[in-house]
Amino acid sequence: MRYSRFYSLFVVAGLFTAQASLAQRAAVEPVTPRMPAVQPSGPMQSALPNQQPVAQVFAPTVRPVRPQAIPAPLILLNSSIIIDESFLGVSAQEIGSLMVYKGGTAPLQWRALAAHGIIDVSLKSKRAGKVKSQTLADVGKRLKLTGPVRYSVNGMPTTDTSLRIASQSIGDVKVTPATADNPLTLIDIQTARRIVPPSAVPASGPPRIMIRGTASL
Repeated sequence: MRYSRFYSLFVVAGLFTAQASLAQRAAVEPVTPRMPAVQPSGPMQSALPNQQPVAQVFAPTVRPVRPQAIPAPLILLNSSIIIDESFLGVSAQEIGSLMVYKGGTAPLQWRALAAHGIIDVSLKSKRAGKVKSQTLADVGKRLKLTGPVRYSVNGMPTTDTSLRIASQSIGDVKVTPATADNPLTLIDIQTARRIVPPSAVPASGPPRIMIRGTASL
């Protein structure tokens, strides 16, 4: 009889404990899965301190575009001397004739330098003999270079070293030394690019001729 009551109390205690456990589980709020936070559309921030944002590290470098020089025709005086675009002070009244050559129409001696055209200015008088000039070979001798040399004028190669250029029309001389792969020393003679301002033209007298990158007069 005593064992029967003890067993009954044990069963009742077990049921009470089970109900309490169920009640505690019901009181706990169910876990709801959370969606990950959406990253902002702006630049990504670095997770390390004192470090640039990722978007800035891999951002392309913007470099200014350099304007390219407009190719200008080569200008000759009396079909014999290269001059610059200032015409060395030649006035319109002194010009006897003017010829414009393009490509293969240029005289054979100057054809290699006709990539951008040639303007040949012939004067009424023999003024060409008064213009101080030198040959392309003379320019190389003044540089005291040794070994084979190849010449070009305004970036146009030529093999005729007897071509003459007015001394005051030489704007720059670029020298590329010879290397093991290229044993030739390259000399590029650049003609002067002068623009005569209107204030430099005398008030009286014939108008001056100026060419600014085109073949128009």
